[in-house]
This record gives sequence, structure tokens and C-alpha cells, in this order.
Amino acid sequence: MMRFGILGPFEVADDQGRELALGGHRQRAVLAILLLHAGEVVSSDRLVDELWGERAPATAAKTIQVYVSKLRKVLGDRVLLTRGGGYVLDIAHAEIDARRFEALLADGCGALGVGDCRCAAMVLREALGMWRGPPLSDFAYDPFAEAEISRLRDLRLEAVMARIDADLALGAGSELIGELETLITADPFQERLRGQLMVALCRAGRRSDALAVYREVSGLLRAELGLEPSRALRELELSILRQDVSLDPVARAARAGNLPLPTTPFVGRARELGEVTALLQSSGARLLTLTGAGGTGKTRLALQTSGMLADRYRDGVWFVGFADITDPDLIAPTICRELELAERPGVTPAARLQAWLVERELLLVLDNLEQLADGTTVLGELLVGCAGLVLLVTSREPLHLAGERQYDVPVLTLAEAVELFATRAQAVAPRLTIPAALAERICERLDCLPLAIELAAARAKALSADALLTRLDRSLPLLTGGPRDAPQRQRTLRATIDWSYELLNDDERRLFSRLAVFAWGWTLPAAEAVCGAEVDDLSALVDRSLVRSDGVRYWLLRTVREYALERLRKTGEYDAIHEAHVRWLVELLNLEGLAPPGWPHAPSHSPVLVERENFRVALEWASAARIFKMVARLAAPLVGVWVVTGELHEASRWMTLVLEHRDQYSQRLDAQVLSAARALARHRGEYADAASFGEQALAVWQELGTRDAVANELVSLGTIAVLQGDSIGGRAVLERAIQYVRDHELSDFLPRALNNLGDLALFEGELGEARLLCEECVAVTTPASLPADVAIINLAHIATLEGRHADGATLASKALRAALGRGDRLTAAWAAVEIAWPLAEQGELRDSARLLGAGLAFLEAAGADREWTDTACEAAVRKILNDTLNSETVEALVDEGRNLPLEQLARSAPAA
Repeated sequence: MMRFGILGPFEVADDQGRELALGGHRQRAVLAILLLHAGEVVSSDRLVDELWGERAPATAAKTIQVYVSKLRKVLGDRVLLTRGGGYVLDIAHAEIDARRFEALLADGCGALGVGDCRCAAMVLREALGMWRGPPLSDFAYDPFAEAEISRLRDLRLEAVMARIDADLALGAGSELIGELETLITADPFQERLRGQLMVALCRAGRRSDALAVYREVSGLLRAELGLEPSRALRELELSILRQDVSLDPVARAARAGNLPLPTTPFVGRARELGEVTALLQSSGARLLTLTGAGGTGKTRLALQTSGMLADRYRDGVWFVGFADITDPDLIAPTICRELELAERPGVTPAARLQAWLVERELLLVLDNLEQLADGTTVLGELLVGCAGLVLLVTSREPLHLAGERQYDVPVLTLAEAVELFATRAQAVAPRLTIPAALAERICERLDCLPLAIELAAARAKALSADALLTRLDRSLPLLTGGPRDAPQRQRTLRATIDWSYELLNDDERRLFSRLAVFAWGWTLPAAEAVCGAEVDDLSALVDRSLVRSDGVRYWLLRTVREYALERLRKTGEYDAIHEAHVRWLVELLNLEGLAPPGWPHAPSHSPVLVERENFRVALEWASAARIFKMVARLAAPLVGVWVVTGELHEASRWMTLVLEHRDQYSQRLDAQVLSAARALARHRGEYADAASFGEQALAVWQELGTRDAVANELVSLGTIAVLQGDSIGGRAVLERAIQYVRDHELSDFLPRALNNLGDLALFEGELGEARLLCEECVAVTTPASLPADVAIINLAHIATLEGRHADGATLASKALRAALGRGDRLTAAWAAVEIAWPLAEQGELRDSARLLGAGLAFLEAAGADREWTDTACEAAVRKILNDTLNSETVEALVDEGRNLPLEQLARSAPAA
């Protein structure tokens, strides 16, 4: 089954979950219209009317046919059919996220109607968790989508209100106030929300505030609409005035068990709740262990899940905490004490427990078992002897018992983290308003770790959000002051990590502290090379949730890394491990063939790009240690990477330092530095400096007899001469470079030389010569040479100049996607600007303007020099846009592109 998503930006994924490229805005709109009428025949005339209205061009019907043909290539002939003079999208309702949402909404409301409030709350949270943003946000200004957008927004509000009804029925109160006030601000006339807020305020002991809400909405309805409040709202006011006991918090159902009631609202985790519930109910798991780092919210997730499932177990849900237990032999006695099982002479606690459990069906929640792993065999014995027993365990490491299912609790999503931060911050500072962007930065800095966020939010009363973010550069001293009734290990983040650290043996502690040298991740070979890691020790750290892993890379959460760095400084190994880290990165650059810049290499920079944060840390350490040779050996090869990723300011910072200490370098390293300085100056538009650095580098490489480096400099110097306005001199140097390459059989340099010569021909208006040179460049490109994308962009420019607009857009789109695929964002930006011109010529004005804006924004932010073709494309696009649209609309569309990532806009580029 395919997946069609409209609960957010419009997207389509195949049965493997891979997102499909749907083409430009109008082509995507055709599919969206058909999706909104899935299973119905939509005529071509209707599609034309929906897309263009009264301004439809004469070729509109033909254009629709082209769009449908392209969509069929993406979706398949069996999905998009032609019937009765129109088209039909033949898919099941289950393939559309909005339809699945509606089904869940109906189920949740049905459960609420029959009084199954726990089920209703769970289902409605699952439904709301499907939303990725405003519905059909790509088409917010398209008339065809207005009705569906409005309908879906109303349904989402209905789901939110139904979920709040379920929460209120389960006894919630004060924790809903902030959410309800936000909803009412957006929809002040919604009486149902007002009533819910009145109940929540009463539950919080704020009767006068609840009555004030009634007076406010009454006045608003009379003044704005000339209406009186509904009967239900009037009766609710009377109940508050009479202090009706039915408004008090709902008591826990009379059932067996001792599940503690949380004192703060549960935020987010809809996906995790669904998955853990499914593991307990559908998979038949009888031992489920929730693992994860300290502070990820394992206990809260266990409590919320078990509370939702309480009615499914005949003998209830029982909770046993082990945070203060350190003796593994006390597992069974502790459970007996919590269950109030009387001691019996001569009968062991394990036997008493088994005798009591054997006839019962219950869920036993065992919290914080990581320090008692050696004694958990008793739990395995209980599971074997008690068929009705199910165990839900929280631990920072798995128990390694037969039949155990492990669920690694992730940190929150960014949206959930922001919601948690806002909720907890407003609890201590009710009038506080924190900009969403600032809240996101705070949560990202805290790794979206629930405990860290709660501790940070507790500071909201004393510190502004800006001050809080600034102080989070050192988070451990700040993140203190947890609730007094919380366990000691949860009152500060340092205490939480201490708890895990103390459970390690000496070898594991040593490795843990050494791993702090890595910034945001490493591989197993890297850990072995830099830290002397043993696989068993690293695996133990993963098991204990101090190190996280996706199976390929390992990493520490930022707050955990800060703690590990403190430990590393105390060991006396700080500088030695950092030096080993630098040497490993230098070796990685050598293996990737990135020295000097512009050196032929495989198309993908991915190993280097993945380690970019490690390079930053290594450069900072080597600079602070004044080991400038190391700085140069890292920075010079990285210039080429910084250029294509748009980090020219970062490159300038380090090259300025490197150039100040050239007297300390070997001749070869000095030549590499000069080549790097030439590459950077060229892309910053500092052509005189680029020529000077290039001439110096060429002389050194010639003296060293390094022929491939000589070829590289000749090609670069020819291009720089052209950019300085010396076309004749530049052509002569480029032709010399081509001859040198051929004489010395350096074929890997030939594509770049041919392309640069073709670029010169294009600049001089010799389109035929330019096409031949660029086509030859593409033909002779090898896996070891620089990619041919720039030549393909030149071919796209030629095609557009010749009026072959579809070819121009397709060629440039091919270059865009290839460049993004290997992390070359500079070439991708050039390609985006190039695509904008033929799209504008074809009437795709919105996509054209957005691509132009995105490409130019990248070049400006990076500090990169604009190619002459960029300027030509921008002028052509703006002329077409200004001839068709008013200036405000043009700038709005271009600005929209400036705020969108190139990767997102690549989806709307024509298929190659």
C-alpha cells in the first residue's frame, strides 16, 4: 500500500516508506485534487478550472495530460486511471492519512460515548499524533483546497476537545488549563472549550476564575453575535455556584492495584504509548523492559501505559519502585512488602509471591531495576510459574531474561519537547510567553531529554528564555532544583548521570570518559583507533543507556557528553585522547583523497560530512594547544568541503589562522595550504588573492614534481584569469592545462578543464562550442574525477537560451538532485537558480520564484561569489515574474523560497 499524506505538507510515499518526487506545484495540485476525490472520476475540465480558473491558457487541457502522464510514471498505471473523460485515483481509504485519522476519531468518540474513557484517550491521542502540521499547507492559497483544509481543521479541533473530555472524565484538571487557554485564544467563540476550561479551573480549586470565564464568554457572545450562552454552559455555571460535587476530580476506579497518580500532566508520546500498548496486548509479551538513558521518561511512560490498560487485567495493576534498593536479593521481598503479603515461617519471599500470583491475572510494574540485574532470575521463575502475570519493567539496561522484549524509550520529538517545556514553564510562571523558535533551540540543546527540559523549565521564573539558553552552554550546573518529592537521583541532571556511572566497572568508566572526545557520534573503528575501545565495553555502555546507537554509529547525548568530559579532564588523559582524535581525522581526510582541495575524489563526501562536528572539536583543540601543523593538516583539506556545504565563513576563520603560521609547515603542507587558500578566495570572489595563492602553489608543486597538483592549479588559474576579465589569457592557460593533462595521462583532471573551457565559450556566446565541450566533459567524467554537475548546469543554460525550456529544467533538476545526494549544497544552489529560469518560461511561476529565492539565499548566507549565469538567470526570472505578477507577490514568493531548504524544493523540481 502507498501512503498519501495531507495532515501537513502534501506527500506520497511508496510501500517501503520512500517519499516520491511529485513534480512542480501544479502537477502536485492535480494529484491533490484527485486525492480529495479518491475513487471518483474528475473531469479534465474540472481540473483545468481548479488550477487556472478563468485565466486558463489554450494549452491547459494538454498540460493536464502531460501532468497525469508524469504522475503515472511515479505512481503506476493501476493507481491513476483514465475513465469517462476524466481521471480517477484508485486507492483505499486506509492509504490516506486523513481517512485513517477520521476512523480513529470515530472510534475514540464511540469509546467516549459508552464510558470507556481510557480507551478513548489513547485512541484520540493516536489520531492527533498523525498530524505533521497545518493540513495541505502546500496549497494553503489554492481555492480547490480551501474547503478540505477548513473541514480537517474542524475535525482536528473536535478530536482535541474529545480528548480533553476523556481526560476530564479520568480526573484531569489543572494540567489542562494552559492548553485550553491557548485553544480559546485561537477560537474565542467555542463554548465547548470554555466549558472544559471552567471544569479544569474548578478541579484546580479556582472557582472564581471559572466563573470569570463564564462572564467573559457571555459578554463576548452578546456583544459580538447577539447571542446568549448555551443551556449547557448556563447549567455548568449554576453547578459551580452550587459547588456541585460532580465537578470534583474523579476518584480512582474501585479496582485492585496501587498505581500512583502523576502530579503533572503527561505530554506527547502518542507513538510510544501505541507501540508499548501493542507489545503488551497484541504481541503477547509477558516481560517488557523499557530501557533508555536516565531522564528519558521511562517511568512516566510505564505509568501512563499501565494506567490506560488497568481495566484489561482482572486483578489490576501493581507498582513497585526499586530506586532505593541496592541488594539484588531483595527483589522478591520488596515486591511482597508492596503487595502486603504476610510473612510465613519457613516460606521464602519468592515462594510466597508465586503462591499469591499463581491464581491471579495482573500487570506488575517494576521501576528502576538496573542496579539489581544480577538478581532478576527470580522474575523469570515467576513468569514460568504464573501464567497470568505480565511484567512491565523500567531499567537503564535490559534484564537478559528468556522471553524478554525490550523497548528503547527515545527522547521526545522536538514538537513534544517544546510542548513539555511550555507546559512546565507556565506552571511556575503562568504569564510567561516564550517564542517557539527560542523554545526549540532550548529543547535541542537539551537533546529533547524530558528530565533536562523539566529542570530547565523550573528556572523559567528566575531566568529569561534568552538567559537560560546562554547558560545551557554548561547545563549540568544549571539543571538542578528538581521537586523535593522526587527521588534524589532525579533532582539534578548530574545526579541522574552519576547513578548510571557508578554502576560501571573500571574499564567501562575509562572508555566512557574517553568517548567524550567525539562530538555527536563515532563508529566502532573510530572508537577502537582513538579510545582503544573493546567491543564488550562499548556494548555494555549501550546496554546501560549511557551510549546510544543506531547499529552503525554511536553517540552521547550532549548533557551526558558534558559529564563525560568532566570525567576525562580528571583522568589526565584529556590532551592525549584529543591528539589521537586529531590524528584519526587527518587519516580519514587522507583516505578520502581530500588533500589538496580540488583533488579528484569520489563523488560522495559523506564520511567527512558525517564527522563535521568531530572536525570542529579537533580544530578547536589543536588551535588552543597551538599545534598549528595539525590545524593546517585538518583545515586545508576541509576547505573544499566547507565550500560545497556553504560554510565559507568557517573556512575563512581557519585559513586566516593557518596562513599566519606557514613558516612552521613542510614544503608539501605549505603547498596544500596555498591551494586551499586559492580555492577559498576564488569562491569568495577575491580573484586577485586567488591568483596570487594559485601562482605560489603552482611553483611549489612544480618544484616538488607533483604532476596532478600542477594540473589542478593550472585548471584553477585559467578559470581565475577568466573571472578577472582576461578571457584570452584564461583560454590559453586552460588549453595548456588540457595539454598537460593529456601529456601526463592525468585523465581525472580532464573533465574539470573541459567544463571550465566550455564555461568560457558560453560566456562569449559560442553556444555550439560550449555544448560540445560540456558534453565531452560529461562523457569523460570518471568515478575518481570531480562530478560533471556543473557541466550539466551549463548544458541546461544552453538549452534554455535555445528555447528548449523543458530540457533546461530537466537537466538542471538532474544536477540539483545529484549534488544534494552527495552533500554539495553550493552546486545545488547554482542548479536551483538555473531551474528557475526555464520554469518561469513554462509558467510555473511559484516554483520558479521559490527556487530562485532558495538558491540566492544559500549563496548569500554562505558568502559565496555568484556565477555570471546566476545573475543572468535571476534577471530573466524577475522579468517574467514582474511582467505577470505584482511586485509584492513576486517578493513574497521569492522570500518564501528563501525560508525553505533546498531539499524540500527539490521535490517540486521536474523529474530528470
